[in-house]
Amino acid sequence: MGTLPLHIVRFAVARRESLATADDFIKGMLDRAQRDLDVFRHQPIIKALRDSPDGVSVSHFKGVEDKGVLLADVKQVAIAMKNQNGIVYHFPSGQYRLATRAHRTALALLESNPQ
Repeated sequence: MGTLPLHIVRFAVARRESLATADDFIKGMLDRAQRDLDVFRHQPIIKALRDSPDGVSVSHFKGVEDKGVLLADVKQVAIAMKNQNGIVYHFPSGQYRLATRAHRTALALLESNPQ
């Protein structure tokens, strides 16, 4: 599930109010994370994160263009990151990273169960 405070609060509320079992809540989080990754506009970033789930340096994408966007230009990629929350830019490291533990797990599950 992860440790983001908002996720913990949502989980606690769902359990307290019997809105979902723990398994259903976690499955829902993973399903949403998987959809985020599936619809992320720049799939080359997703593919690179499959090989390096801890993060991929922006410099890895130097000269790589996808759908008219230079993937090494964070400002251009930011539009896609704003629309689908699965990928974030981590400023101190200069890397694209998965947004949450759920996104990381969803990516790992996709790898173990390719469709």
